[in-house]
Amino acid sequence: MKDWLLRDWCYGNAGRAYQRARVNESRARSSDAREAVSDVRRALAALDGKESFVLGTLGDGTPVRIASREIGRHAMVWGSSGAGKSYGLHLITEGWTATGRRLTLVDPKGETFLLKALAAAAAYESLPEDQRDAFAERFRVFDVTAERVTPADLWSVPKGMSPSLLATLRAAAVAEQSSHAFSDLMAYGIFLLYSVAIDLGWGVTVKIARAFFLDATFRDRIGKKLTDERLRDSVENLETTLPEQTRKAIVRQFDLLLASLPARVSFGLSPEMTRELLPARGAKPTISLGNFGPTPQRPPALAKAMATNRLIDVLTEANVRPRAVPELLLLEEVGVLVKQPAVAEYLLEASRTLRWKGLSIVCVAQDPSNAIPKETLTALRLNSKWLLAFECGRDEALWLLPHIAGQGRSESEERREFTSLMAKLPTQEAVFVRKGLTGFRLRRADVEDPTRRYPRERLLETFESKIAARSMIRAREAEERIARFEATVIEKRETPGAAKSTTAKETKSPGSIDEFFALLEHGRKLGEDGR
Repeated sequence: MKDWLLRDWCYGNAGRAYQRARVNESRARSSDAREAVSDVRRALAALDGKESFVLGTLGDGTPVRIASREIGRHAMVWGSSGAGKSYGLHLITEGWTATGRRLTLVDPKGETFLLKALAAAAAYESLPEDQRDAFAERFRVFDVTAERVTPADLWSVPKGMSPSLLATLRAAAVAEQSSHAFSDLMAYGIFLLYSVAIDLGWGVTVKIARAFFLDATFRDRIGKKLTDERLRDSVENLETTLPEQTRKAIVRQFDLLLASLPARVSFGLSPEMTRELLPARGAKPTISLGNFGPTPQRPPALAKAMATNRLIDVLTEANVRPRAVPELLLLEEVGVLVKQPAVAEYLLEASRTLRWKGLSIVCVAQDPSNAIPKETLTALRLNSKWLLAFECGRDEALWLLPHIAGQGRSESEERREFTSLMAKLPTQEAVFVRKGLTGFRLRRADVEDPTRRYPRERLLETFESKIAARSMIRAREAEERIARFEATVIEKRETPGAAKSTTAKETKSPGSIDEFFALLEHGRKLGEDGR
């Protein structure tokens, strides 16, 4: 009796205490699991709504329906190669555009572009003959083929934008393309050349770059035509600010930059030439597909530069809209696009200020924690309202964990198990989070393979000839036009000026990125006051 009192009554029975603890822990986990299920059900109900589409299913087969209003927010999508991102993005964009909303894709690798192109060609083939033209008119395609190229129109200045800001951003895109480390003097020289091209309504070619940097007589002649007095003064005093060695180094860079035919066309066409060469179109396109992956005609460095320029154009176009228009901007491999600080800042300010114009930005990356500069990544995550993660590493998994319902384990156990789960997530499975709601794991819906209905070669030919060709021009014809312009400017020594519609004539144009977005914020507040 004494031993029992001392052991069981005074100190408790360790075996029974352990059993009670296990039972209590099991009950707590069951309770947490029931609460988690309820939280997920509430999240699904909140995500569903008008004009929704099926993104996938839960483990028990419950469909996950996402309303367009939820997709129309800033977001991030990530996952390792082959995990299913591109197919997930295809589902999201199909659901978004089903009712005619605008979509813009900037794809530096070309995989998502290819999925969209094959699907568009299959849809075109399935339509009656009398409906095909109207369908094809919905698309604007940025691409390069063996014979055609989509002109970038790099030198047109949108209304309300400073020409100097445009020149700064274009120069940043070129610096990203080059494998050469640009000095401040080189960057300044390229900025001046671009500013002159914008002011005069010209394109940029190797011959024009060579004459600008190495021929004082040429600079004197074109300087008299410049409308910007400060730019004219900078050009007249170029030799005092840029040493000859620097000027020759810039010319060598343009020899490399414009070595390919697509580059010569993209940079060499003036705004006026671009308008004249583009095919006439009917209805305004609502779907813009940009393939900026490397091709035999377009080296990787040029492809990245053109993707960056396209991003600049989309953000600028959104700013000048007279009213809000729902548009989803999908940026594949966003880390490629934001390596230059000026471009990264432009994107971040747009993500903070252009929502009132209807623009939603979805940033995509395989390994965002390593591919995107730290400060840029932090800002993108904070501005994102929904997240879609496929198989990924520890850092990215931990971004999701605060939004996932707990299972009654310790914090360290929850962290370890969740990061292990995300590292081994099967293909086609992902975790979806809308901030403010409980996140959940889903299996992405199947995507139909259009090549089962039509041969792949036929679909690619249909897309190129029936859909993409409406946005493209013949590269050789464009190069001939550029050569004639070069002869006029350099050999005939004529100095044509800009057409009136190519440059903005605002009395108070912003001169920097900060000033540009300050003006944008002022316009947003005026719009809110008007409501």
